Amino acid sequence: MEPVSIVALITTAIPFVTALAKKALKTEKLQDRARKGINTLLPVLIGVLSSGLFAFSQRNDWMTSLAIGLGSGGAAASARDIEKNLVRLVEALGKLI
Repeated sequence: MEPVSIVALITTAIPFVTALAKKALKTEKLQDRARKGINTLLPVLIGVLSSGLFAFSQRNDWMTSLAIGLGSGGAAASARDIEKNLVRLVEALGKLI
């Protein structure tokens, strides 16, 4: 399997790992501001630690690996936000109908 495909699979798994990490860290018990900060940074951190480390193992170039990790985590965070907004939209439409 090509490295790009593996990074794509890792990026797909990041929202699920983020949800597990939130439950393990019990972020729902934190204050609103701290909870939002942790929930925002967690996917990016997981992306750097997973996709970034994988890319580093392939190329041994830390700058490229960091960019891949940040991009992977950012994409996963954006996908999670889009999914949440779509769910809210469908719920709102369901209430109207």
